[in-house]
Amino acid sequence: MKAVLFDLFGVLVDDSLGSFSVNFKRIFKPHMSLAGISEIKHKLYRKASEGKITRAQFWKLFFKKVGKFKNVESTLLDLRRLKEKSIHSVLRRLNKKYKLAIVSNHVDYWARYWLRKFKLTKYFDTIVISSAVKARKPDKKPYLVACKRLKVSPEECYYIGDGDDDIGGAKKLGMKTIFIPGESKNADADFKIKHLKELLNILKV
Repeated sequence: MKAVLFDLFGVLVDDSLGSFSVNFKRIFKPHMSLAGISEIKHKLYRKASEGKITRAQFWKLFFKKVGKFKNVESTLLDLRRLKEKSIHSVLRRLNKKYKLAIVSNHVDYWARYWLRKFKLTKYFDTIVISSAVKARKPDKKPYLVACKRLKVSPEECYYIGDGDDDIGGAKKLGMKTIFIPGESKNADADFKIKHLKELLNILKV
């Protein structure tokens, strides 16, 4: 095995602390229902993460629905936290033996903001974000773009994810899969872990 592909949210960055729906409700119109905010966000986020609208268009359309507030993007971005304290030490050790990649369903600017903020970029040989390649996992394109850039075959890769769909997409391509609970509570993966440091034993580093 030559490479390890990581999902970003729910694996390296905590996806629960920065729940957009909850924080939109706190920052924006308090009289709006959580369901209403969530629906607006989800429809626009989905389009942005598929590359169908730009980040600027996302905010323009969102503000049109809920009203405009200062510094909202940076406020919401800064709510995220690393999922575990051990992440840097784990990635540092893996980086010595494997090629590493991020393969994430998200908006390119936001994902790269968090990678820079948490000083994670230096560990990865390539970063593939769905909005940039205009395809979301479990579509095969994001995985294959990462493999092509790393010059490896899918069969030479481990994929680490927190969702049943993205684990399934990686498995169909012949990757060895490692599941950590997050977006889904369970998945049909080759390995299941609770903490990232468990990767060191599985990947023998």
